[in-house]
Amino acid sequence: MNLARAFTAMVSLAVVAVLFAVVALGTTLRSADASVVGRAHGLLGIVARRISAAYSAQITTLRSDLAVPLPLATLDGYGRRVVSATIGDNEGVDGGLFLDAGGIVADAPQRVANARERTAIAALARSVERGGALRFATVALPGGDLVAIDAVPLTDRSGVAWARERISASVLHGAQALTALIAAAVACSLALVGIGAWIVWIIRRDAKRVLVAIGALEADPAAHPQLPRGDFGAIARAVTTMSERRAAAEALAQRSERLAAIGRLAANAAHEIRNPLNALRLQVDLLRRRLGNGLDEPAAKLRAEIERLDAVVNGMLAVGSDGPVAANRLDLRDVAERAIDALEADALVRARTIRFACTATDTIVYGDEGRLVQLAINILANAIDAAPPQSMIEVKVSPGPMLSIADTGGGIAERDTSQVFEPFYTTKPAGTGLGLAIAHEIAHAHGAAIAVHSAPGRTEFRIGFPGERHG
Repeated sequence: MNLARAFTAMVSLAVVAVLFAVVALGTTLRSADASVVGRAHGLLGIVARRISAAYSAQITTLRSDLAVPLPLATLDGYGRRVVSATIGDNEGVDGGLFLDAGGIVADAPQRVANARERTAIAALARSVERGGALRFATVALPGGDLVAIDAVPLTDRSGVAWARERISASVLHGAQALTALIAAAVACSLALVGIGAWIVWIIRRDAKRVLVAIGALEADPAAHPQLPRGDFGAIARAVTTMSERRAAAEALAQRSERLAAIGRLAANAAHEIRNPLNALRLQVDLLRRRLGNGLDEPAAKLRAEIERLDAVVNGMLAVGSDGPVAANRLDLRDVAERAIDALEADALVRARTIRFACTATDTIVYGDEGRLVQLAINILANAIDAAPPQSMIEVKVSPGPMLSIADTGGGIAERDTSQVFEPFYTTKPAGTGLGLAIAHEIAHAHGAAIAVHSAPGRTEFRIGFPGERHG
């Protein structure tokens, strides 16, 4: 879409909208006057009927009581009281009678002083007497004011009851202004709708061309599809340039993301663990020297665990590297038993029991013992966290050889099973998302296959190792 063309089209449509508004303005102003006057006549017709009914009822009673003709002055005074009471709170409304015997009488609360209004009332009254129904008229006064008059015949046909209201020029101008504003708003809205529709049409047309071009490029990267001109053409050309590099960029991003996660993992472990381990090693040595030989065995166990943790840190730093893994000949039963020894006390405190079984005759694996123990500890710790109190956690070495660790917790949701080994992914409120990720990397580094099988009430991790090496 060309922005210059769009701007030109918007200006053209705006000019058309202004012309439309000017043409419509005269009609809308006249309709505004008619609306105001129409509302006034609606009220005046009601008032005139009420005056007719009230006066006719009262005068009929008065004539029957007196049984003599009533003078015009009496009819005028009596009529003014009836009219004033009938009009009530209708502010700005006057009324009165037009009698055959005396013309305009009983005009209240204001006397009719304007000659043009008196002439209009007389003419309207004669028209009503001839037609016998409601009639109305509008009189224009100097200065722009209007007078609306409605008249109905009296019940005894002796004259006409009428009501009038003066409509000031300011009220008419206000209605005209409001109507003009509405007309202008409608015109502008129509212009905006037209502009929007045109822009949408242009966008959809050029977007369709871009999609066709992208489809052609996906089918044949060497193709040179025709691209739209203007801004969408520039976007399409940028898309074609990016598509040429997409495959390489995605592969690089995946590798970079994995290495970055491993780097964060290693850096965090080295910073948070190594310094405290050095301090613990020093304190254990000092305690053994000060308290004598009675602590040799506990101190040796503590130091062994410290050394193991130090080895874990080194192993974490090596996760993801292409360097060789130590190929020491190990017994998978010993690996499992060391992991159980490290966590059994914690499991008992938390009312979980660990049961170990070995059904394999060949349990030899090759690798780094410290890292494999860490793998087993991470998975076993996860099982202890997931298992409910008073439950059994099963650790088993089976033919393959294979190490499996199972718990009877709530299971892992199906949507989470594909992500449990991702670094920093966790569903535990206080979890770090590192334990299973480290286990996965250690297994991968040793050529082992690690998998999780979960259902409500049971989750089992299985690590299958390569068999005995020959040669």
